[in-house]
Amino acid sequence: KQRISSFIERGSIANKVKKLTNYKCLVCEALGQNPHSFIKTNGDYYIETHHVEPVSTLKIGVLSIANLMTVCANHHRQLHYGNSTILEDTEKHFKLTIDEETIIIKKIKIS
Repeated sequence: KQRISSFIERGSIANKVKKLTNYKCLVCEALGQNPHSFIKTNGDYYIETHHVEPVSTLKIGVLSIANLMTVCANHHRQLHYGNSTILEDTEKHFKLTIDEETIIIKKIKIS
């Protein structure tokens, strides 16, 4: 589980997802904030991938791209430890509240 999770979070799948979202924090974007963080030495914006349904649940599909979203470090920690709730997880989007605001984030699709 740890090896697979590391591969998805820091490997080629995470890199593809980050590129597909143009290295944006999808939560910041949905909240109308600047979706880009700082620029790394390689020229890409820093961004993290978040498993909406935690990998630890071992549910079918938790390691799929449909369970990932790109988020800034701040929102990544807030999604894990702060005031946020997943309201819907549909085939096309996630609906969640964060800081008492409801937002919808479209799921990432690989072409």
